[in-house]
Amino acid sequence: MIVVTALIVKFCNFGELNKIVTEVTMLTFLLILFLCRKWIVKSILSNTKKQSFGIQENLDLFFVAVKFTCTVFILTIIAFFIEHHFRGDVSYQLFAREQLILFSLLWIYTTAKFRFLKNYLSNAEYFPILNESGNVMGYESKEHLYLESKDENQPKKNIHPVIRILLILDDKLFLKKYDSSDLAYPDKWDASISEHLLFGETYEDGISRLLKKNYNIKENLTHYLLKYSYENNYEHQQVYLNYMHVNDSIMQNADLSNIKPWSITQILDELDSNIFTDKLKKEIILLKELSFPSLFGVGK
Repeated sequence: MIVVTALIVKFCNFGELNKIVTEVTMLTFLLILFLCRKWIVKSILSNTKKQSFGIQENLDLFFVAVKFTCTVFILTIIAFFIEHHFRGDVSYQLFAREQLILFSLLWIYTTAKFRFLKNYLSNAEYFPILNESGNVMGYESKEHLYLESKDENQPKKNIHPVIRILLILDDKLFLKKYDSSDLAYPDKWDASISEHLLFGETYEDGISRLLKKNYNIKENLTHYLLKYSYENNYEHQQVYLNYMHVNDSIMQNADLSNIKPWSITQILDELDSNIFTDKLKKEIILLKELSFPSLFGVGK
């Protein structure tokens, strides 16, 4: 873009209009780039290995920068015409005042834009992408994972780590019920805690965050149980199952409006009735095979 613009100005002498021709040419290139952004993104992603993550978010930020640069060029062109309109008719001080007002507004716009971007990035949730060995190799935003439909022909789904925690009280399992409005599991019962590990977050920090966020439990007394794989329409989850024994004092500040204790007998009786999530069903079967003592011990 810069090279073509320089060649146009060099071989086509526009005199005192060289400046405005340069600005208009650069702006035209950027506008074409911005208008074709969907095709460009699709082309890049279709020719990029699915394992190269962070690329979608980086492309989004790139085109935000292009949009901002277009605004700068447009304001510069406006300033050029203001200069030529007032040249010779008004004092230099008045023109300087016009330029000062214009670029003060530009500075305010720039500051507001980057503050917005900073807040957006700090509040957005990013999930780590794992390779087959379980090592972090990239990230993907929650927005792109759930709000954008994945290519059905994608040969390999993205692997995300998910933390699930079973809360156990007096040999009973606390289960939560999803709302009927939930898109994934309407009216289904599931483990007390089930959420993604965030990008840059350690396993221990993730567990502590989820205990505090979901039930205001401040002390991490969880124990690791097992790891298994689960696939849905969007991703391939690497699930880390944990459990924690709780008592009335631990749960006294928790919101129990959507959870209730289930005995293992009740769960097994309803296991085939389609009221549990697929992940919970799989976990109950795995725990039964392992004779997990807190639920399937002798005499249970």
